[in-house]
Amino acid sequence: GVTAAAATVRSSRLIGYVVSTSVTGEAVRAELAARLPEHMVPAAVVVLDELPVTTNGKLDRAALPAPATSGGGREPSTERERLLCAVLADVFEVERVGVDDDFFSLGGDSITAITISSRLRAKGLELRPRDLLARRSFAALAASATLVEDVTGPVDEPTGPVPAPPIVRGLLDPHPDVDTVAGYAQWTALHVDDDLTHGDLVAGVQAVLDHHDALRLRVDDGLDVLPRGAVRAVVDEVHGEDDVTALAERLAAQLDPRTGDVVRAALLRTGDSAADRLVIVVHHLAMDGVSWRILLPDLHTACTGAALEPGGTSWRRHATLLAEQGASGARRSELDH
Repeated sequence: GVTAAAATVRSSRLIGYVVSTSVTGEAVRAELAARLPEHMVPAAVVVLDELPVTTNGKLDRAALPAPATSGGGREPSTERERLLCAVLADVFEVERVGVDDDFFSLGGDSITAITISSRLRAKGLELRPRDLLARRSFAALAASATLVEDVTGPVDEPTGPVPAPPIVRGLLDPHPDVDTVAGYAQWTALHVDDDLTHGDLVAGVQAVLDHHDALRLRVDDGLDVLPRGAVRAVVDEVHGEDDVTALAERLAAQLDPRTGDVVRAALLRTGDSAADRLVIVVHHLAMDGVSWRILLPDLHTACTGAALEPGGTSWRRHATLLAEQGASGARRSELDH
């Protein structure tokens, strides 16, 4: 059994530590995964002879060791294993990934799981993000993956009326008049190459709008995801302004969720030796802090004229599944945690 335990956060990952002579870290993690919600399950569990303590007998968290990374797992032996490991190596920007390596030790999280799933799907292999997060070996994941043409399930219609997911309800329930949060947005400013034309940027923003359904969300007497092409890219070209914050606030004031206008951008031409800036503003109904990690690489790809990788489950389908789980009480047990 386990005689002592502790947990700490390392590089945004929850790591567990146990003192035991009879169990493995994998076995402890599997037991925790069976009892706790996913977000409370440690990414790794390290077995120690004893927990480190300070001179006054308290847990010395700084002395807790980092989980070991394999880095030398077996080479992939099947076509699916080779494809999966190649995509993993590309996403994690490492030279190689073996079939025995660990997704979380490589730096994996829910966002990288989505990215890997999308890239695999573009190459004809279906593997859900939650499969990657389940901590199975890459060999087992490759064996269980299905070819895209073999995938069956409910028809995923990405446009039309959609139930408000919890994060959207958290904003709209206290503000039933959407006009009161019309300018509630997130924004970022990026340096851009001198050779990026206004036309390239408009085309890139349009491609991203058409690709990401949540960026075509209309909130007026309910929520609707508008069809691709229904929302046109609005990208101003501004010369000589140096107050980026004021520009972002002005763009945010132009947003109108009632019409599906939740994205605005401006190309700020500095006219001097400083690099031009791209200011992007997205309404908080469609964007959170983590989602920039998906949006910005896609915008960069789209501005070069390259095709974006096909997505998996649509935003509308995801929101519908959340609503169904809420109505059925499927996640009610998580309230205790």
